[in-house]
Amino acid sequence: MILVNGPSQYSVDSLVAKSSSSNFYVCSSGEKKYFLQIAATTEQNAKLDFASYILKEMKQVSDKLEIRFRSSHPNEQLNYDWLFPTVIESFLPSNQGNRSVNILAVNGGALLDQMVPLCNILHKDRKIIDLATSVWIIGRLLRLLVLAHDQCNSLRLYSDNIIIEPKNHHVVVLDWINAKMYQDEIPEKERVRDIASVAYVALEAIGESDSKPFRYSGNIYVDFLRELATSLRGDIKGVYSDFESAHGQIFNREVFYPFTTFPI
Repeated sequence: MILVNGPSQYSVDSLVAKSSSSNFYVCSSGEKKYFLQIAATTEQNAKLDFASYILKEMKQVSDKLEIRFRSSHPNEQLNYDWLFPTVIESFLPSNQGNRSVNILAVNGGALLDQMVPLCNILHKDRKIIDLATSVWIIGRLLRLLVLAHDQCNSLRLYSDNIIIEPKNHHVVVLDWINAKMYQDEIPEKERVRDIASVAYVALEAIGESDSKPFRYSGNIYVDFLRELATSLRGDIKGVYSDFESAHGQIFNREVFYPFTTFPI
């Protein structure tokens, strides 16, 4: 299937993820690959328009923060924009019933053909991830919430909305349809739910839940995640700082941990 928007042509390849509102495919245009998000029905077009808007706002803020940071840290990068897709263009293809389409790029050199939803690993492949692997995934999700909450954007995170490229440690929150924007401040209950959702994703990914025996008894990092899931904390910057302290016993930043899973 080919979608055309003026001079741009996109060849639609494999389905990556789907929801009641939209489907995501890998697509290609020349040598470049993108994610293509298409509304499930025309009634969902406004939701894709909103997702496009909030992603563009996030990108603008991310770029400004990067420039400011590099002025004082020339050899370091923040790379916030590696954590969410960048909107290339949006349009209404006539051959798809005028359903809205967002063309989305992933930054940081991620290989789109090798990116998979986290939920596929947990539920389709029937595997869980080890603690060190969970650290780099959850750390990136918390960093994304630091940026989002700072811009008064709220987003609940689930394993079906998180795609990863295991080999190179890429983590991207793909679908922003259900995000919320606030003018002045995110209500505390929304901030609490966002943060707790990351903890629940982490516990699900490592095989910890209330319905199963605990695999990790007395582990400081896992205990932190369990507490975070129910602690009603809404201070994302404080949570991220505590996360950095909690995972120190199992994660060394000087070592590259390969993506590691175990059968359930």
